[in-house]
Amino acid sequence: MEEKKLAGRYRLLKRIGRGGMSRVYKARDELLDRDVAVKVMYEHLMEDDEFVYRFLQEAKALAKISHPNFVQIHDVGQEGTTYYMVMELMSGPTLWQELSRKRILEPEEAIPIMIQVLRGIGRAHNLGIIHRDIKPTNIMYSADGRWKLMDLGASKLLSSFSELTKAGMVIGTAQYYSPEQAKGEDARIPSDLYSMGIVLFQILTGRLPFVGKESFSIALKHVNEPIPDPKRLNPNLPDELCEILYKALAKNPQDRYQSAYEMIEALEEVEKKLQLAEEEEMEEEIIEDEEESDEEESNSSDTSWDEEKSNEDEALEEESDEESQTEVIHIQSNENTSLKQSGKVKRFLLLSGLYIVLTFIFIYIILLITGDPDLSEPLNREQESTQNLLEQSIANIDKMNGVHLEVDETRTLGKKEINQQTDIVLQTNYIFAKYKGSETAELIEGGKCYKGKINEDSWNLSSNCGLKIYKHYHPQELLSKIKSYIQKTKYEEQDNQYVIHLNLNENDSFYSFVENFWEMQEIKPSALKSGTLKAKLIIDKTDFKIKEIDMEIMAKHDQDSWLTGWFQDIKFPEVQAKSYIRLIGEGSIQPK
Repeated sequence: MEEKKLAGRYRLLKRIGRGGMSRVYKARDELLDRDVAVKVMYEHLMEDDEFVYRFLQEAKALAKISHPNFVQIHDVGQEGTTYYMVMELMSGPTLWQELSRKRILEPEEAIPIMIQVLRGIGRAHNLGIIHRDIKPTNIMYSADGRWKLMDLGASKLLSSFSELTKAGMVIGTAQYYSPEQAKGEDARIPSDLYSMGIVLFQILTGRLPFVGKESFSIALKHVNEPIPDPKRLNPNLPDELCEILYKALAKNPQDRYQSAYEMIEALEEVEKKLQLAEEEEMEEEIIEDEEESDEEESNSSDTSWDEEKSNEDEALEEESDEESQTEVIHIQSNENTSLKQSGKVKRFLLLSGLYIVLTFIFIYIILLITGDPDLSEPLNREQESTQNLLEQSIANIDKMNGVHLEVDETRTLGKKEINQQTDIVLQTNYIFAKYKGSETAELIEGGKCYKGKINEDSWNLSSNCGLKIYKHYHPQELLSKIKSYIQKTKYEEQDNQYVIHLNLNENDSFYSFVENFWEMQEIKPSALKSGTLKAKLIIDKTDFKIKEIDMEIMAKHDQDSWLTGWFQDIKFPEVQAKSYIRLIGEGSIQPK
């Protein structure tokens, strides 16, 4: 739909987002000569009266609110069968993107954001509008320096008796449901404030209080389980802020804050205490600096007294010079002996120092050949976002009982090419592998290896078991290795996934990344003439789990090097490999 013009004035430029009911485009308002955001309803929903009604309700609600902490609406209309809404264009980032970059926000940063959003939601509540879908992706930073709430597509009017949703239907996002929303009951003001409490919990601790594989299981946790202790997740949180979390996230709506302004007041009290504590800390630092300054002045006066005293001592020493001259000859003879001894000591120290220097040079050469990349430079914003994504994916995989992988590999050693497709399950002390085209499979249980057919009960103990190598294909291990090369990554965000690119060459010491893969021991790092490793990772936006890892490796050896001739046994002038690893899902092994 890009480059289409609506109402003769809104020229759609590019899609910038999408939601449950609509796509969002960046557009140019040619009449007023400004950039705007245009929300266009999905074609398949335009014939559904309920969704059309909800779309128009959102437009009316936004027009009614008109608050600095709510996204502003400019226009709404219909062209043919197309329903559209024209809004203020937000510069971003969303609060979710900010959290992905930093993982945790300090209270001094989190509280002002929450206060701004609560002011906006308080305005909506005063007008009888309940948002029902407050979450970090619906909170965005604007060009005017304010945090604003967006997306009223799930909102409802408190006074409306003709419900927009069917009885018992749940509206919102499971991770941010209030208990009453989870039970399909009406959402009220405390419901929105519960969702605000979830957001506050998430940005202060770096995680959601309730997670699960399905929306239903998460909803049950909101109803039945107490929230985790925020202090255990972030020990630096002030007690007063934890009390706000406990009140906002109370199971009974009557025990929560009854208005946004009541919650704002509680947050402002904590903010004042934090500011006061910071001022007191600054005063203490000033006092300490003054005390240090006084001490330095005192030391300088002591020094002047010491100088006077030393002058007196010099006069006394001159008087005793004549008496000490008789001892000079004896002292000189002792000095000759000590000089001989000190010469031996110097030679010993010189040799020891030379040995240490040579040792360090040797270690440096080894590190140069096989070491990890230099990570001394600070990460930029994109690299921090990538690191946070990898850490979240690693944490989510860690919660899985086991992983089921599909691996497709092609390895080229000189003129020899090997193709291999394998189904793999990795689970604690078990490794299972089934090779495509083969009736037999292999299983490692503890330290023992078995071979057999999948549907047969009898498996034979085997001493020749190659599948141990597959433990190094575990996504958790691969993601951890990619973290060590974080400064060599590039990151992009697509509709429903994140894509991370890693590009390394022979100067980046990539051998440690691939050394445990099939045939990669044939790569000799110290003899590399050229080499590249390219990897592409795809991470799902919904659960932050890795979906695919696609790698391509190429290494060429310098066979003319004297170092290669002396120390390396080069079997193949060139080694190439392509590995495609797909996470099918959670896997488990149940040996018979």
